[in-house]
Amino acid sequence: MIPAGFDYVRAASAAEAISLIAEHGEDAKFLAGGMSLLPLMKLRLPTPSVLVDVGRVRDLSYVRDAGDHLAIGALTRHRDLETSDVLEKECGVLRAVAAQVGDNQVRHRGTIGGSVAHGDPASDLPAALLALDETFVVQGPNGTRHVAAHDFFRGFLETALAPDELLTEIQVRKTGPSGFAYEKFNRRAQDWAIVGAVAARVNGGTHVALVNMGATPLRATAVETALAQGASAADAAPAAPGSRGRRRGPRSRSRDGAACRSQCVARIPSAPRASSRAPRARGALITAVVLAAGRGVRFGGATPKQLREIGGVTLVARALAAASGAGLPVLLVVSDDAVGAAAAPDVAIVHNEAPERGIASSLQCALRALTPRPEVSAAVVGLADQPLVGPEAYRRLAAAYDEGARLSFATYGGARGNPVLIARDYWAEALELTGDEGARVLFSRHDAIAVPCDDTGAPDDVDTPEDLANLESRWRSQTASE
Repeated sequence: MIPAGFDYVRAASAAEAISLIAEHGEDAKFLAGGMSLLPLMKLRLPTPSVLVDVGRVRDLSYVRDAGDHLAIGALTRHRDLETSDVLEKECGVLRAVAAQVGDNQVRHRGTIGGSVAHGDPASDLPAALLALDETFVVQGPNGTRHVAAHDFFRGFLETALAPDELLTEIQVRKTGPSGFAYEKFNRRAQDWAIVGAVAARVNGGTHVALVNMGATPLRATAVETALAQGASAADAAPAAPGSRGRRRGPRSRSRDGAACRSQCVARIPSAPRASSRAPRARGALITAVVLAAGRGVRFGGATPKQLREIGGVTLVARALAAASGAGLPVLLVVSDDAVGAAAAPDVAIVHNEAPERGIASSLQCALRALTPRPEVSAAVVGLADQPLVGPEAYRRLAAAYDEGARLSFATYGGARGNPVLIARDYWAEALELTGDEGARVLFSRHDAIAVPCDDTGAPDDVDTPEDLANLESRWRSQTASE
Protein backbone atom coordinates (compact mmCIF):
# COMPACT_ATOMS: atom_id res chain seq x y z
CA MET A 1 0.00 0.00 0.00
CA ILE A 2 0.95 3.66 -0.35
CA PRO A 3 1.33 5.72 2.84
CA ALA A 4 -0.95 8.66 3.51
CA GLY A 5 0.50 12.03 2.49
CA PHE A 6 3.03 13.67 4.81
CA ASP A 7 5.55 16.51 4.90
CA TYR A 8 9.25 15.77 5.31
CA VAL A 9 11.89 17.80 7.16
CA ARG A 10 15.47 16.86 7.96
CA ALA A 11 17.09 17.72 11.27
CA ALA A 12 20.80 18.47 11.59
CA SER A 13 20.98 17.91 15.34
CA ALA A 14 19.04 16.40 18.20
CA ALA A 15 18.09 19.86 19.45
CA GLU A 16 16.73 20.84 16.05
CA ALA A 17 14.77 17.60 15.78
CA ILE A 18 13.10 18.21 19.15
CA SER A 19 12.31 21.77 18.12
CA LEU A 20 10.72 20.57 14.88
CA ILE A 21 8.58 18.01 16.70
CA ALA A 22 7.41 20.71 19.13
CA GLU A 23 6.58 22.97 16.19
CA HIS A 24 4.52 20.40 14.30
CA GLY A 25 2.75 18.78 17.27
CA GLU A 26 1.69 15.23 18.07
CA ASP A 27 1.01 14.36 14.42
CA ALA A 28 4.76 14.50 13.71
CA LYS A 29 7.07 11.50 14.12
CA PHE A 30 10.82 10.95 14.14
CA LEU A 31 12.30 8.92 11.27
CA ALA A 32 15.63 7.16 11.81
CA GLY A 33 16.38 4.09 9.69
CA GLY A 34 12.70 3.63 8.81
CA MET A 35 12.80 -0.16 9.17
CA SER A 36 9.95 -0.16 11.71
CA LEU A 37 7.96 2.99 10.92
CA LEU A 38 7.77 2.90 7.12
CA PRO A 39 6.23 -0.60 6.77
CA LEU A 40 3.50 0.43 9.20
CA MET A 41 2.93 3.68 7.33
CA LYS A 42 2.42 1.70 4.13
CA LEU A 43 -0.40 -0.11 5.93
CA ARG A 44 -1.67 3.26 7.19
CA LEU A 45 -1.51 2.19 10.79
CA PRO A 46 0.32 5.39 11.80
CA THR A 47 -0.49 8.37 9.55
CA PRO A 48 1.86 11.16 10.66
CA SER A 49 1.43 14.51 8.96
CA VAL A 50 5.16 15.31 9.28
CA LEU A 51 8.28 13.12 9.37
CA VAL A 52 11.32 14.62 11.07
CA ASP A 53 14.34 12.76 9.68
CA VAL A 54 17.09 12.31 12.28
CA GLY A 55 18.93 9.66 10.29
CA ARG A 56 21.83 11.99 9.43
CA VAL A 57 22.45 13.28 12.95
CA ARG A 58 25.81 11.54 13.03
CA ASP A 59 26.74 12.68 16.55
CA LEU A 60 24.14 10.18 17.81
CA SER A 61 25.91 7.23 16.18
CA TYR A 62 28.68 5.78 18.36
CA VAL A 63 29.76 2.95 20.67
CA ARG A 64 32.01 4.32 23.42
CA ASP A 65 33.64 3.07 26.58
CA ALA A 66 32.38 5.48 29.25
CA GLY A 67 34.31 4.00 32.16
CA ASP A 68 31.83 2.06 34.29
CA HIS A 69 29.49 1.46 31.33
CA LEU A 70 29.27 1.64 27.55
CA ALA A 71 27.47 4.50 25.80
CA ILE A 72 25.67 3.71 22.54
CA GLY A 73 24.18 6.47 20.42
CA ALA A 74 20.54 5.93 19.52
CA LEU A 75 21.28 6.23 15.79
CA THR A 76 23.92 3.50 15.83
CA ARG A 77 22.98 1.02 13.14
CA HIS A 78 22.57 -2.68 13.86
CA ARG A 79 25.48 -3.49 11.55
CA ASP A 80 27.76 -1.23 13.60
CA LEU A 81 26.75 -3.09 16.75
CA GLU A 82 27.28 -6.43 15.04
CA THR A 83 30.87 -5.51 14.09
CA SER A 84 31.83 -3.44 17.14
CA ASP A 85 35.16 -4.37 18.73
CA VAL A 86 34.09 -2.57 21.91
CA LEU A 87 30.98 -4.73 22.25
CA GLU A 88 32.91 -7.89 21.41
CA LYS A 89 35.11 -7.23 24.43
CA GLU A 90 32.71 -5.61 26.88
CA CYS A 91 29.15 -6.74 26.02
CA GLY A 92 29.16 -9.77 23.74
CA VAL A 93 25.44 -10.46 24.21
CA LEU A 94 24.40 -7.18 22.57
CA ARG A 95 26.72 -7.80 19.63
CA ALA A 96 25.35 -11.33 19.14
CA VAL A 97 21.72 -10.25 19.32
CA ALA A 98 22.30 -7.42 16.84
CA ALA A 99 23.70 -9.99 14.41
CA GLN A 100 20.30 -11.76 14.37
CA VAL A 101 18.19 -8.70 13.58
CA GLY A 102 16.43 -9.09 10.21
CA ASP A 103 18.65 -9.39 7.16
CA ASN A 104 21.64 -7.43 5.87
CA GLN A 105 19.50 -4.63 4.47
CA VAL A 106 17.69 -4.15 7.76
CA ARG A 107 20.91 -4.23 9.77
CA HIS A 108 22.56 -1.65 7.52
CA ARG A 109 19.59 0.75 7.77
CA GLY A 110 17.91 0.06 11.11
CA THR A 111 19.09 1.72 14.31
CA ILE A 112 19.10 0.55 17.91
CA GLY A 113 17.21 3.68 18.97
CA GLY A 114 14.52 3.16 16.36
CA SER A 115 14.03 -0.45 17.46
CA VAL A 116 13.77 0.54 21.13
CA ALA A 117 11.49 3.56 20.54
CA HIS A 118 9.16 1.47 18.35
CA GLY A 119 8.53 -0.87 21.29
CA ASP A 120 7.64 -3.96 19.26
CA PRO A 121 7.65 -7.01 21.58
CA ALA A 122 8.75 -9.19 18.63
CA SER A 123 12.00 -7.21 18.18
CA ASP A 124 15.33 -8.66 19.27
CA LEU A 125 17.22 -5.76 20.86
CA PRO A 126 14.56 -4.47 23.28
CA ALA A 127 14.49 -7.85 25.04
CA ALA A 128 18.29 -7.95 25.27
CA LEU A 129 18.38 -4.46 26.78
CA LEU A 130 15.62 -5.42 29.21
CA ALA A 131 17.53 -8.52 30.29
CA LEU A 132 20.56 -6.36 31.04
CA ASP A 133 18.29 -3.74 32.71
CA GLU A 134 19.92 -0.95 30.77
CA THR A 135 19.22 2.77 30.96
CA PHE A 136 17.79 4.92 28.18
CA VAL A 137 18.71 8.60 27.90
CA VAL A 138 15.81 10.70 26.66
CA GLN A 139 15.95 14.34 25.56
CA GLY A 140 13.02 16.71 25.21
CA PRO A 141 12.02 20.38 25.51
CA ASN A 142 12.24 20.10 29.31
CA GLY A 143 15.73 18.66 29.33
CA THR A 144 17.26 15.19 29.68
CA ARG A 145 16.02 12.28 31.76
CA HIS A 146 17.11 8.69 32.32
CA VAL A 147 14.61 5.82 32.09
CA ALA A 148 15.34 2.26 33.21
CA ALA A 149 14.48 -0.44 30.69
CA HIS A 150 11.92 -2.03 33.03
CA ASP A 151 10.02 1.29 33.12
CA PHE A 152 10.35 2.08 29.42
CA PHE A 153 8.08 -0.46 27.69
CA ARG A 154 4.47 0.34 28.62
CA GLY A 155 2.28 -1.62 26.17
CA PHE A 156 2.05 -2.86 22.59
CA LEU A 157 4.08 -0.35 20.51
CA GLU A 158 3.88 2.01 23.52
CA THR A 159 6.86 3.35 25.44
CA ALA A 160 7.65 5.96 28.10
CA LEU A 161 8.68 8.45 25.41
CA ALA A 162 6.52 11.56 25.25
CA PRO A 163 5.54 12.71 21.73
CA ASP A 164 8.11 15.52 21.88
CA GLU A 165 10.99 13.43 23.28
CA LEU A 166 13.87 11.78 21.44
CA LEU A 167 15.83 8.75 22.61
CA THR A 168 19.46 9.83 22.31
CA GLU A 169 21.58 7.21 24.08
CA ILE A 170 21.54 3.73 25.62
CA GLN A 171 23.83 3.15 28.60
CA VAL A 172 24.95 -0.48 28.67
CA ARG A 173 26.53 -2.60 31.40
CA LYS A 174 29.91 -4.20 30.86
CA THR A 175 29.06 -7.90 31.04
CA GLY A 176 32.07 -9.25 29.20
CA PRO A 177 32.54 -11.19 25.95
CA SER A 178 30.69 -14.36 27.05
CA GLY A 179 28.22 -15.68 29.61
CA PHE A 180 25.05 -15.31 27.55
CA ALA A 181 22.69 -17.14 25.22
CA TYR A 182 20.17 -15.91 22.68
CA GLU A 183 17.85 -18.12 20.70
CA LYS A 184 14.67 -17.46 18.78
CA PHE A 185 12.19 -19.49 16.76
CA ASN A 186 11.12 -18.16 13.37
CA ARG A 187 10.09 -19.44 9.98
CA ARG A 188 13.07 -17.95 8.16
CA ALA A 189 16.27 -16.46 9.56
CA GLN A 190 15.27 -12.88 8.68
CA ASP A 191 11.69 -13.08 10.00
CA TRP A 192 10.26 -11.62 13.18
CA ALA A 193 10.58 -14.02 16.09
CA ILE A 194 7.62 -16.27 16.85
CA VAL A 195 9.20 -16.37 20.30
CA GLY A 196 12.69 -15.81 21.63
CA ALA A 197 14.69 -15.61 24.84
CA VAL A 198 17.93 -14.01 25.92
CA ALA A 199 19.82 -15.03 29.05
CA ALA A 200 22.87 -13.17 30.36
CA ARG A 201 25.07 -13.26 33.41
CA VAL A 202 24.72 -9.93 35.22
CA ASN A 203 26.45 -9.18 38.54
CA GLY A 204 26.78 -12.87 39.35
CA GLY A 205 23.17 -13.75 38.57
CA THR A 206 21.30 -14.78 35.44
CA HIS A 207 18.84 -12.37 33.82
CA VAL A 208 16.29 -13.72 31.31
CA ALA A 209 14.02 -11.76 28.97
CA LEU A 210 11.49 -13.01 26.43
CA VAL A 211 10.66 -11.91 22.90
CA ASN A 212 7.05 -11.85 21.64
CA MET A 213 5.51 -13.44 24.72
CA GLY A 214 3.34 -10.46 25.62
CA ALA A 215 2.42 -6.90 24.70
CA THR A 216 5.94 -5.81 25.69
CA PRO A 217 9.31 -7.49 26.08
CA LEU A 218 9.12 -9.47 29.34
CA ARG A 219 11.57 -10.29 32.13
CA ALA A 220 11.22 -13.93 33.20
CA THR A 221 11.73 -13.14 36.88
CA ALA A 222 10.39 -16.49 38.09
CA VAL A 223 12.96 -18.27 35.91
CA GLU A 224 15.69 -16.00 37.29
CA THR A 225 14.64 -16.82 40.85
CA ALA A 226 14.61 -20.55 40.15
CA LEU A 227 18.10 -20.40 38.63
CA ALA A 228 19.36 -18.36 41.59
CA GLN A 229 18.05 -21.09 43.92
CA GLY A 230 20.07 -23.72 42.06
CA ALA A 231 17.53 -25.09 39.57
CA SER A 232 18.81 -26.35 36.25
CA ALA A 233 17.77 -24.56 33.06
CA ALA A 234 15.41 -27.43 32.22
CA ASP A 235 13.74 -27.27 35.63
CA ALA A 236 13.50 -23.47 35.61
CA ALA A 237 11.97 -23.27 32.12
CA PRO A 238 8.34 -24.00 33.14
CA ALA A 239 8.36 -20.82 35.25
CA ALA A 240 8.61 -18.66 32.11
CA PRO A 241 5.47 -16.53 31.48
CA GLY A 242 3.04 -18.50 29.32
CA SER A 243 5.19 -21.63 29.33
CA ARG A 244 3.57 -25.05 29.34
CA GLY A 245 6.77 -26.65 30.53
CA ARG A 246 8.99 -29.15 28.84
CA ARG A 247 6.93 -31.95 27.41
CA ARG A 248 7.74 -35.49 28.50
CA GLY A 249 5.38 -37.22 26.08
CA PRO A 250 4.72 -36.89 22.34
CA ARG A 251 5.19 -33.42 20.90
CA SER A 252 2.00 -31.38 20.57
CA ARG A 253 0.86 -30.57 17.04
CA SER A 254 -0.99 -27.42 18.08
CA ARG A 255 -0.33 -24.51 15.72
CA ASP A 256 -2.28 -21.71 17.32
CA GLY A 257 -0.22 -18.71 18.39
CA ALA A 258 -0.41 -19.15 22.16
CA ALA A 259 0.32 -22.89 22.06
CA CYS A 260 3.20 -22.47 19.65
CA ARG A 261 4.83 -19.76 21.76
CA SER A 262 4.29 -21.53 25.07
CA GLN A 263 5.83 -24.76 23.77
CA CYS A 264 8.78 -22.94 22.22
CA VAL A 265 9.59 -20.77 25.23
CA ALA A 266 9.82 -23.83 27.48
CA ARG A 267 12.66 -25.10 25.31
CA ILE A 268 14.65 -21.91 24.90
CA PRO A 269 16.23 -21.32 28.34
CA SER A 270 18.24 -24.56 28.03
CA ALA A 271 20.09 -23.19 24.97
CA PRO A 272 23.82 -23.54 25.75
CA ARG A 273 25.02 -20.58 23.68
CA ALA A 274 23.96 -17.86 21.35
CA SER A 275 23.10 -19.34 17.97
CA SER A 276 23.98 -17.66 14.70
CA ARG A 277 21.09 -19.47 13.01
CA ALA A 278 17.74 -19.75 14.80
CA PRO A 279 15.98 -23.12 14.52
CA ARG A 280 12.97 -23.32 12.24
CA ALA A 281 9.68 -23.22 14.13
CA ARG A 282 7.61 -26.38 14.05
CA GLY A 283 4.34 -24.53 14.63
CA ALA A 284 2.50 -21.89 12.65
CA LEU A 285 0.92 -18.73 13.96
CA ILE A 286 -2.76 -18.13 13.46
CA THR A 287 -4.19 -14.65 14.03
CA ALA A 288 -7.77 -13.89 15.03
CA VAL A 289 -9.26 -11.05 12.98
CA VAL A 290 -12.32 -9.11 14.15
CA LEU A 291 -14.03 -7.02 11.46
CA ALA A 292 -15.59 -3.91 13.02
CA ALA A 293 -15.56 -1.37 10.19
CA GLY A 294 -19.19 -1.71 9.11
CA ARG A 295 -21.11 1.55 8.82
CA GLY A 296 -24.26 0.21 10.49
CA VAL A 297 -26.55 2.01 8.03
CA ARG A 298 -29.64 0.11 9.17
CA PHE A 299 -28.89 0.77 12.81
CA GLY A 300 -28.94 4.57 12.76
CA GLY A 301 -27.94 6.97 15.53
CA ALA A 302 -24.73 8.85 16.30
CA THR A 303 -23.07 6.06 18.30
CA PRO A 304 -21.32 3.46 16.11
CA LYS A 305 -23.14 0.15 16.17
CA GLN A 306 -20.03 -1.61 17.42
CA LEU A 307 -20.12 0.52 20.59
CA ARG A 308 -23.71 -0.38 21.50
CA GLU A 309 -23.94 -2.60 24.56
CA ILE A 310 -25.34 -5.92 25.67
CA GLY A 311 -25.24 -6.36 29.42
CA GLY A 312 -23.08 -3.26 29.79
CA VAL A 313 -20.39 -4.56 27.41
CA THR A 314 -19.98 -3.19 23.89
CA LEU A 315 -20.40 -5.44 20.88
CA VAL A 316 -16.80 -4.94 19.82
CA ALA A 317 -15.51 -5.68 23.33
CA ARG A 318 -17.46 -8.95 23.37
CA ALA A 319 -16.07 -9.96 19.98
CA LEU A 320 -12.52 -9.09 21.02
CA ALA A 321 -12.92 -11.05 24.26
CA ALA A 322 -13.96 -14.13 22.29
CA ALA A 323 -11.01 -13.83 19.91
CA SER A 324 -8.40 -13.22 22.61
CA GLY A 325 -10.03 -15.83 24.86
CA ALA A 326 -9.07 -18.42 22.26
CA GLY A 327 -5.40 -17.70 22.97
CA LEU A 328 -4.78 -16.10 19.58
CA PRO A 329 -3.13 -12.76 18.79
CA VAL A 330 -5.87 -10.38 17.66
CA LEU A 331 -6.13 -7.86 14.84
CA LEU A 332 -9.10 -5.45 14.75
CA VAL A 333 -10.29 -3.71 11.57
CA VAL A 334 -12.14 -0.43 12.18
CA SER A 335 -13.26 2.62 10.26
CA ASP A 336 -14.03 4.73 13.34
CA ASP A 337 -11.28 5.71 15.79
CA ALA A 338 -13.74 5.48 18.67
CA VAL A 339 -14.21 1.78 17.97
CA GLY A 340 -10.46 1.23 17.90
CA ALA A 341 -10.08 3.07 21.21
CA ALA A 342 -12.17 0.36 22.86
CA ALA A 343 -9.50 -2.28 22.16
CA ALA A 344 -6.91 -3.46 24.67
CA PRO A 345 -3.28 -2.32 24.15
CA ASP A 346 -2.20 -5.72 22.83
CA VAL A 347 -4.77 -5.68 20.00
CA ALA A 348 -3.34 -4.58 16.64
CA ILE A 349 -5.61 -2.13 14.82
CA VAL A 350 -6.00 -1.59 11.09
CA HIS A 351 -8.10 1.20 9.59
CA ASN A 352 -10.40 0.59 6.64
CA GLU A 353 -10.55 3.87 4.75
CA ALA A 354 -13.32 2.68 2.42
CA PRO A 355 -15.88 0.72 4.48
CA GLU A 356 -18.58 1.61 1.96
CA ARG A 357 -17.03 -0.99 -0.35
CA GLY A 358 -18.39 -3.77 1.85
CA ILE A 359 -17.07 -6.47 4.11
CA ALA A 360 -14.58 -7.65 1.48
CA SER A 361 -12.68 -4.36 1.90
CA SER A 362 -12.31 -4.96 5.65
CA LEU A 363 -11.12 -8.52 5.11
CA GLN A 364 -8.58 -7.26 2.60
CA CYS A 365 -7.30 -4.61 5.03
CA ALA A 366 -6.63 -7.36 7.54
CA LEU A 367 -4.90 -9.63 5.05
CA ARG A 368 -2.73 -6.80 3.73
CA ALA A 369 -1.64 -6.09 7.29
CA LEU A 370 -0.79 -9.75 7.92
CA THR A 371 0.90 -10.47 4.59
CA PRO A 372 4.27 -8.88 5.57
CA ARG A 373 4.38 -11.19 8.61
CA PRO A 374 5.30 -14.54 7.02
CA GLU A 375 5.10 -16.33 10.36
CA VAL A 376 1.31 -15.88 10.25
CA SER A 377 -0.05 -18.83 8.29
CA ALA A 378 -3.80 -18.32 8.64
CA ALA A 379 -6.48 -15.95 9.88
CA VAL A 380 -9.61 -16.87 11.83
CA VAL A 381 -12.07 -14.11 10.94
CA GLY A 382 -15.08 -13.07 13.02
CA LEU A 383 -17.51 -10.14 13.06
CA ALA A 384 -17.99 -7.52 15.77
CA ASP A 385 -21.76 -7.51 15.20
CA GLN A 386 -22.03 -11.18 16.21
CA PRO A 387 -21.41 -10.69 19.94
CA LEU A 388 -22.55 -14.14 21.10
CA VAL A 389 -19.90 -16.08 19.17
CA GLY A 390 -17.65 -17.60 21.83
CA PRO A 391 -13.91 -18.25 22.14
CA GLU A 392 -14.36 -21.99 21.62
CA ALA A 393 -15.49 -21.33 18.05
CA TYR A 394 -12.20 -19.55 17.33
CA ARG A 395 -10.29 -22.42 18.96
CA ARG A 396 -12.04 -25.04 16.85
CA LEU A 397 -11.35 -23.16 13.63
CA ALA A 398 -7.67 -22.84 14.59
CA ALA A 399 -7.57 -26.56 15.41
CA ALA A 400 -9.05 -27.31 11.98
CA TYR A 401 -5.92 -25.80 10.44
CA ASP A 402 -3.83 -28.24 12.46
CA GLU A 403 -5.86 -31.07 10.98
CA GLY A 404 -5.12 -29.91 7.44
CA ALA A 405 -7.98 -27.49 6.69
CA ARG A 406 -7.02 -24.42 4.68
CA LEU A 407 -10.55 -23.08 4.29
CA SER A 408 -13.13 -23.79 6.98
CA PHE A 409 -16.18 -22.24 8.60
CA ALA A 410 -18.24 -22.62 11.76
CA THR A 411 -21.70 -24.13 11.50
CA TYR A 412 -24.68 -23.65 13.81
CA GLY A 413 -27.60 -26.03 13.35
CA GLY A 414 -26.00 -27.13 10.09
CA ALA A 415 -25.98 -23.58 8.68
CA ARG A 416 -22.73 -21.84 7.75
CA GLY A 417 -21.67 -19.03 10.07
CA ASN A 418 -18.67 -17.30 11.60
CA PRO A 419 -15.84 -17.34 12.37
CA VAL A 420 -14.12 -18.62 9.25
CA LEU A 421 -10.56 -19.80 8.67
CA ILE A 422 -8.61 -18.57 5.64
CA ALA A 423 -5.07 -19.90 5.22
CA ARG A 424 -2.37 -17.84 3.55
CA ASP A 425 -2.74 -20.08 0.48
CA TYR A 426 -5.99 -18.22 -0.35
CA TRP A 427 -5.09 -14.66 0.67
CA ALA A 428 -4.12 -13.55 -2.85
CA GLU A 429 -7.49 -14.70 -4.13
CA ALA A 430 -9.28 -13.04 -1.21
CA LEU A 431 -7.60 -9.74 -2.09
CA GLU A 432 -9.51 -9.79 -5.38
CA LEU A 433 -12.97 -10.04 -3.77
CA THR A 434 -15.49 -7.18 -3.92
CA GLY A 435 -18.65 -6.08 -2.13
CA ASP A 436 -20.41 -7.79 0.77
CA GLU A 437 -19.75 -11.37 -0.31
CA GLY A 438 -16.61 -11.72 1.75
CA ALA A 439 -15.21 -15.21 2.22
CA ARG A 440 -18.41 -16.85 0.95
CA VAL A 441 -17.08 -16.53 -2.58
CA LEU A 442 -14.00 -18.56 -1.63
CA PHE A 443 -16.18 -21.28 -0.13
CA SER A 444 -18.24 -21.46 -3.33
CA ARG A 445 -15.10 -21.96 -5.41
CA HIS A 446 -13.16 -24.40 -3.23
CA ASP A 447 -13.74 -27.29 -0.90
CA ALA A 448 -14.04 -26.06 2.68
CA ILE A 449 -14.33 -27.88 6.00
CA ALA A 450 -17.44 -27.36 8.14
CA VAL A 451 -16.69 -27.14 11.87
CA PRO A 452 -19.75 -27.69 14.13
CA CYS A 453 -19.95 -24.98 16.79
CA ASP A 454 -23.54 -25.33 18.04
CA ASP A 455 -22.43 -25.59 21.67
CA THR A 456 -19.99 -22.66 21.59
CA GLY A 457 -22.35 -19.70 21.31
CA ALA A 458 -24.76 -18.18 18.80
CA PRO A 459 -24.19 -16.57 15.37
CA ASP A 460 -26.95 -13.91 15.62
CA ASP A 461 -26.24 -10.63 13.80
CA VAL A 462 -26.95 -7.19 15.20
CA ASP A 463 -28.12 -5.17 12.21
CA THR A 464 -30.97 -3.14 13.73
CA PRO A 465 -31.98 -1.75 17.15
CA GLU A 466 -34.55 -4.56 17.30
CA ASP A 467 -31.80 -7.16 16.90
CA LEU A 468 -29.89 -5.55 19.75
CA ALA A 469 -32.96 -5.49 22.00
CA ASN A 470 -33.66 -9.15 21.28
CA LEU A 471 -30.10 -10.22 22.08
CA GLU A 472 -30.13 -8.09 25.25
CA SER A 473 -33.32 -9.86 26.33
CA ARG A 474 -31.80 -13.29 25.59
CA TRP A 475 -28.65 -12.40 27.47
CA ARG A 476 -30.62 -11.26 30.53
CA SER A 477 -32.72 -14.42 30.50
CA GLN A 478 -29.63 -16.61 30.21
CA THR A 479 -27.86 -14.71 33.00
CA ALA A 480 -30.88 -14.99 35.28
CA SER A 481 -31.12 -18.75 34.71
CA GLU A 482 -27.49 -19.19 35.64
